[in-house]
Amino acid sequence: MDDQARDDCGTEPRVAAVVFRVSLCRSCGTGLPQNAAYCPGCGRSTQPPPPAEALAGLMLATAGLMLLLSAAAKRAGRA
Repeated sequence: MDDQARDDCGTEPRVAAVVFRVSLCRSCGTGLPQNAAYCPGCGRSTQPPPPAEALAGLMLATAGLMLLLSAAAKRAGRA
């Protein structure tokens, strides 16, 4: 590299890169503002859906609670 391309410090010039990260709605493809909770285009949540394992655990816990409550209600009705 020739001396004309160097700056006053004697180093080679650098190019600054600016990166813009644009998030898109998974439902409609509208560009989302930074930190948006809901899409301005369709109104859907921008949060990722919960993993299937979490939903299965929640369903199992709900079913167990329903069984316990129904058993308690039966006992209370017989007493």
